[in-house]
Amino acid sequence: MSTQTVGIVGAGPAGCALATYLQRAGLQVTLFDANAVPLGGVGESLIPQSVPQLQDLGVDMSAYPVKRGAVFTRGDVAVRFDFGEALREQASFAWHVRRDRFDAQLREVALAAGAQLVVAKVRRMEPRSESGPSQVHTDDGPHAFDWIVDAAGRNQLLARQLDIRTTHPHLRNAAMAAWHRDVKALPPEEPGDIVISEFDGGWFWFLPLGEGVHSVGAVTTPDGPRGREGFAEALRRCPAAAARLEGAQPLEELRGVSDFTCSASRFHGPGWALLGDAATFLDPVFSTGICLGLNGAQWLAAALTGHSDLDTYETRVRDAVRAFAPVVDAFYTGEFLDLALSDSTWRYEPIRRGVVSLLSGDVFDSEFDAARRIGTRISQLARRQAS
Repeated sequence: MSTQTVGIVGAGPAGCALATYLQRAGLQVTLFDANAVPLGGVGESLIPQSVPQLQDLGVDMSAYPVKRGAVFTRGDVAVRFDFGEALREQASFAWHVRRDRFDAQLREVALAAGAQLVVAKVRRMEPRSESGPSQVHTDDGPHAFDWIVDAAGRNQLLARQLDIRTTHPHLRNAAMAAWHRDVKALPPEEPGDIVISEFDGGWFWFLPLGEGVHSVGAVTTPDGPRGREGFAEALRRCPAAAARLEGAQPLEELRGVSDFTCSASRFHGPGWALLGDAATFLDPVFSTGICLGLNGAQWLAAALTGHSDLDTYETRVRDAVRAFAPVVDAFYTGEFLDLALSDSTWRYEPIRRGVVSLLSGDVFDSEFDAARRIGTRISQLARRQAS
């Protein structure tokens, strides 16, 4: 019996995690990436439900700043959530990572497991047909596989080719970001906390990357400040962000991206599958992207090795996205912060701990639905707390 072959386009976290799981199960994987060395980015803040996968993969996270909580601000009011208050005693921490280093580590793990890496620009992906196998087309010709997986991110190469790419009905946001040195810490944040600061038309993130460097970004809604002067206008609207950046030094030019919320109407078909952001990306506000990618890689590996099936893989990913979606919507309507900043929320422990469980990403266990139920009731709870 021949060994199954899998071609994975995109040697980022999700693609490398899938490659590692499949190689360990005895399949033969080829990773395709346009870059021999992973590129840097604005940085990434992980959430606690990423910890089990990273430990299982054997990734050494000791060099990264530990993240134990999240601070949200609105005007001059701030609240801190500690992951240790979650409903379940699982991981009470995560990390902030520099993507070039982090992606390189995951790539090394996949290669150590036996995956092959082809450094090439992928021009086209071709699912299998009656006349031939699935193929990945690069400048040096086609590469044939039993399965091909698009894990190359929000460009959604395969979803676009198959005309199954979908957009969100109302999330049409843009982001501007740059690394800064000497960002100020302000109460109630503790070392390693991520800070999310709301303003009229969007929000700022402050993500500590270590060595005195922060990733600082502004996400703006369609009615928020955009264009060349958008970042400066966002700062004028957000005193909490301006105070943290007073005296800070930008280390690079602002980078921008827009309309990053996307999905696909199907995640798999004969000889192909979508994974991570290439399948679906919701929003950066709660740092769920890599967590979804790592969990999805585990589920897709189970399907491709016969321990599950592809419909189950897609259902589980969509269920997780549906768990986060109402919380993201409530953030942009203001109801999440109405609830988070309410004094009565802090007096009622189950709500507070449920919110922490959501922030930690505890929505992937089908036998534990407490956090998901809190998510579906965010708007209702916010109205109740306000009354």
